[in-house]
Amino acid sequence: MRGGVESRLGDQGSGYWIGLHSIRRALTAYDREEPSQVLETVGRIWGTASIEELVNLGDSTPGRTLRLWRRPSKSWPRLATR
Repeated sequence: MRGGVESRLGDQGSGYWIGLHSIRRALTAYDREEPSQVLETVGRIWGTASIEELVNLGDSTPGRTLRLWRRPSKSWPRLATR
């Protein structure tokens, strides 16, 4: 078996894994003051107003009231092409 177990135990190559590691790398770039459009784009899609809000939302446990999973954003197709 190659990944595909669950997102926390091993799912390398899935959309979840790719997105998670993209955001992690973008946060490292942000800390190093290196340019990246990933955090700006994710923040716009998630509806966060700051890096702190983005980190808090990304670090939270999804619940019933989490508004992250709203209607797909028009930005998603553009994000996939970057």
